[in-house]
Amino acid sequence: MKYILPFLLLYFASSCASTQANERHATSYSQDYIEKTGALSVDQTVLKLEEIIAAKKDVGMKLFAIIDHKAGATSVNLELNDAKVIIFGNPNVGTKLMQANPKLALELPMKILVYEEDGITHIRYKDPLVWGRHLATTMSPLLLKISGLLNNITDAATK
Repeated sequence: MKYILPFLLLYFASSCASTQANERHATSYSQDYIEKTGALSVDQTVLKLEEIIAAKKDVGMKLFAIIDHKAGATSVNLELNDAKVIIFGNPNVGTKLMQANPKLALELPMKILVYEEDGITHIRYKDPLVWGRHLATTMSPLLLKISGLLNNITDAATK
């Protein structure tokens, strides 16, 4: 009997720690991304994003690719709601960030997911301020600028 109590305490403590770790992971994930809903369809929203990005060509913004996940699913005879990822960025700015920390190559170029769920168009992207966890504070003003840019681009695409 005297061995059961310590075992139960150890078991209880480890299960609480595991639950807290899982809750932190889920919370962290949702806090790392910004999501908005839009009034347009996925295709219309993506077209608007393309136009907005093209209009910023003079400041170095470049559209690299659009990945159509629904088309990929259709090509293997599977169904998927509309879901497209727009990959874009500014090579000059992105290079400076990767020079500060090469691990940011996993985050760059920037990506915006536009998808449909339950008849609603969603726009989702990773908050660039999250990258600050991996950068020196001297990069904070640049990250604020990128965060503001993404906010403005996605706000414009929701209308």
